[in-house]
Amino acid sequence: MVFSLKKTEIVKVLFKLSLIVFTIGFNGSFYAQSNERNQLSNSQKKDAVKLEFLISTISDIYVDRIEEAEKLIEEGLLLAKKINQKLPEATLIYYRGSIESNKSNYSEAIKYYNYSLKIYRKNLNKKNISFCLNSIGITYYDQGELSKAIGFFEESLLIDEELKDFRGVSACYVNIGNIYADQGKYEKAINYYEKAKKIKEEIKDYEGVVKVYTNIGGIYSEQGNYPKALEYLEKALVIVEKPNYKFSSNSLLSSLGTVYKKYGELDKALLYYKKGLKKGRKLKNRKVIAIYLNDIGSIYREQKENTLALSFFKEAIKINQEINNKQGLVASLCNIASIQIEFKKYEKALNNYKKALNISEESGYEIGLFQPYLGIAIVYKKQKKYLKSLYNALKSKRIAEKLNAIEEQKDSYKILSELYSKIEKYEEAYETHKEFKKLNDSIFNKKNIRKIIELEYDYKYKRELEFADYRELKLIKRVKLTSTELTVIQQNFLIGTIVFLLISMFLGYRIFSLKIRNVKSINENILIEQKLLRSQMTPHFMFNSLSVLQGIILKKEYKKAIVYLSKFSSLLRIILENSRYKTVVLAKELKAIESYIAVQNINLDYHSDYSSIIKKNIDITQVLIPPMILQPFVENAIEYAFEESDKSRKIEVVIDVIDKKLKCSIIDNGIGVDEGLKGNEKNMNSGKKSLSTKITAERLKILGKQFKMKTEIIVEDRKFKGEKGTIVTLVMPYRIL
Repeated sequence: MVFSLKKTEIVKVLFKLSLIVFTIGFNGSFYAQSNERNQLSNSQKKDAVKLEFLISTISDIYVDRIEEAEKLIEEGLLLAKKINQKLPEATLIYYRGSIESNKSNYSEAIKYYNYSLKIYRKNLNKKNISFCLNSIGITYYDQGELSKAIGFFEESLLIDEELKDFRGVSACYVNIGNIYADQGKYEKAINYYEKAKKIKEEIKDYEGVVKVYTNIGGIYSEQGNYPKALEYLEKALVIVEKPNYKFSSNSLLSSLGTVYKKYGELDKALLYYKKGLKKGRKLKNRKVIAIYLNDIGSIYREQKENTLALSFFKEAIKINQEINNKQGLVASLCNIASIQIEFKKYEKALNNYKKALNISEESGYEIGLFQPYLGIAIVYKKQKKYLKSLYNALKSKRIAEKLNAIEEQKDSYKILSELYSKIEKYEEAYETHKEFKKLNDSIFNKKNIRKIIELEYDYKYKRELEFADYRELKLIKRVKLTSTELTVIQQNFLIGTIVFLLISMFLGYRIFSLKIRNVKSINENILIEQKLLRSQMTPHFMFNSLSVLQGIILKKEYKKAIVYLSKFSSLLRIILENSRYKTVVLAKELKAIESYIAVQNINLDYHSDYSSIIKKNIDITQVLIPPMILQPFVENAIEYAFEESDKSRKIEVVIDVIDKKLKCSIIDNGIGVDEGLKGNEKNMNSGKKSLSTKITAERLKILGKQFKMKTEIIVEDRKFKGEKGTIVTLVMPYRIL
């Protein structure tokens, strides 16, 4: 999500400079008139000085102390009319417009800005003309009127370039970049942001640099390039969290939350969103409040807490309707529609999506067209109106491709694959599914996971060093201040103390930095190994399953392919849902195994009979285990435990708790592990090996450290018990709800 430079920020940085020019000009014109009239009365002089003081005070308080500022504005307007001064009157009216804009009363704000602009144009006051144009542009932008807004920004830019006002030029670059970003013209947007960043760095406008980094990060996030997005957002966060940084960081919090949400780190995203909402409520900025209400609602929707999510969405849409924020309305309408789909209120959902579509088309908000089209496609699919659904899904795909938005393209290909399957266009279904898988893998790949973890730790490490440097400088400054007040003897004592402190600080700093580096290295290795191992397993399984599906389709066994695809999609949904979490309930893991065997039985000549035995002392709905632990061993049993002639194939999963250890046994009646080892050399020559079981064994070692529990894998041949087959027993880490 891209945020604009607010009117409050423009005025704080730029308008105070104008105030200096204005007061000099005001006094000059005022006293010039007094020469013509011989001499102003003492009363008039006092009114002029008081008016100047009022304007200066208002510029400092109009953001945080609104009611007090409004009273001073009324008092100032009476004085300006009394002494017949139009420029001060225009300035006071401008502040009134800024206050109304901060309250999201946009029509009132524009009315006041236009009044001030008329006076400034009449007096040829170019600096203030530029301020008004910029503020009017931002007000239209806040309402989603992009085509109107850009005209005001471009006119303001021409004036600032003529005046060589670099702050004004950089502000215009940012605002024009925001317009292009919302229109999906990302290359143009980044070009303007980079030009703005260069100027802001030269003039040391660090608040502006943070805004630029945040907006560029938002664009990369929209395009699905999350490591690049996080790189820019972390740069902004390093500046924001410096001890001497005093400006707001609402947009940065939202952007960080969005990146972590798209990567499945919902708790982390929610933390950033709640911080942003708290700041928005404190500032009484209704647009910001509505944005974070939508963001928080989206997290609860992901967590299947639909009633709670709906309450946040309804509050957001109420605010967006009150302030006529069209972009916010589009987001709110789509969010409410997504909950209505969950409640099977399809007509209401369709109506809300169509409203969102009309608003986006009317306002030129191109990026806002994607979600309504995709939502309409989903509703029609639910209603089994597949051709209508396909039409809208193709529309959403074209928009996503035009914007080069990977996440949106992935969502479009997913629904297209499902729709082509429904209308029996299996070749198109296969091709769109391949595109979906390719895009999904490009987002959730090992390199991206590693890059994000590296950026997180790099940011935290840099922040610790900067805080240490800041504390060190503060201490040295205090020591220098004290030393000037001491006698020669005290100074000698102090020098010894300083030397001791510096040596201690140096040693402490070295120990601290080494400890940080060591902890960082250990945590990074554990997290990377865990995430990479989890990410390897699902693609491994999907590759095998899709290969089977491809074989069925090539054999032209279409009915069998439809059944296989249906069961496979159901299994895939369970696996993908489970793999997003660090732990899942045991019941879900067993359900995944049952679905997996059902899929495998479709393609095998001989079916495997599956059963699970749960001991009486276990409630499988209360036991939490790591996902995708048991499935690889069941897969191994199906693939390698039986000979081709075996017709009676049985696989049992037995769950028990013994001495507070969770033991899961996978039992088959196959050839047995000893017999299997005899054929091991042959298997090695043919290149066969169970990658997933090896990965799971490595996972168990890492999980044992994280859960602080002993883990173990025991493989036994059942012939020692006078039976046929193999028993694989896993001692697994677990938690109780």
